[in-house]
Amino acid sequence: MEKADFTALAWLALIALVATGALLRVRPHERFTFLNTLWLFFLGIAGQATAVALLALDLPRASGTVHTVFRILTTVALIRLFGFVLFRLLLPLAGKRPTRIVEDLAIVLAYVGYGLVQLRGAGVDLGSLVTTSAILTAVIAFAMQDTLGNLLGGLAIQIDNTVQVGDWVSVDGVSGQVRDIRWRSTLIETRNWETVVIPNSQIMKGRVAILGKREGQPLQSRRSLRFMVDPQVPPARVIATATASRYQAKTA
Repeated sequence: MEKADFTALAWLALIALVATGALLRVRPHERFTFLNTLWLFFLGIAGQATAVALLALDLPRASGTVHTVFRILTTVALIRLFGFVLFRLLLPLAGKRPTRIVEDLAIVLAYVGYGLVQLRGAGVDLGSLVTTSAILTAVIAFAMQDTLGNLLGGLAIQIDNTVQVGDWVSVDGVSGQVRDIRWRSTLIETRNWETVVIPNSQIMKGRVAILGKREGQPLQSRRSLRFMVDPQVPPARVIATATASRYQAKTA
């Protein structure tokens, strides 16, 4: 490894530290995800340093293998970290909040692109690889029909904006707010502090009611409150009491 390589790694390490610090400041509840990615990056750097040590011990083949493996590991960690910065830091600052499935898809495509570049650099014929991959994909698709149904359902939800993050929905008797739309499922948080995981294929096949939403109209919200009243109490008095309680709750 040349001096220029060490300089580039040092700059990348500094960038990774700054990016992780910014992510931790904005989204501290996801610190484990960010820190694990950062540790993966530094593991890749440590592995490349080990490759230099092996080269100094006159073990060129082992050094080359170790360097290649940990260089790929470092790049994978950087792609993941830059994806976090783009989708969880920069786009929210710009007022855009794409769902997790869009972020995951973009990162996976970046992984695939990097893998193809590495295979091309290694002299692999990408044409024959595509033919073999087509057969393998058909076998996997047949064996993972349910999983692919959920995945394609999540993509369909994103494409036509049927359900968006933040919508209040009712699905099979479960009412709550859409927290996230992922590869396999959609997360719905109820008013009872429960998070319900609903497969995307179920949302695509079933009936979903989007609460308080009508085309061209402002969002509305309504909540049902149950309380016991003596049948002898006049309805006008019940309405007046409920209205007064609502006014007091709003001004409190």
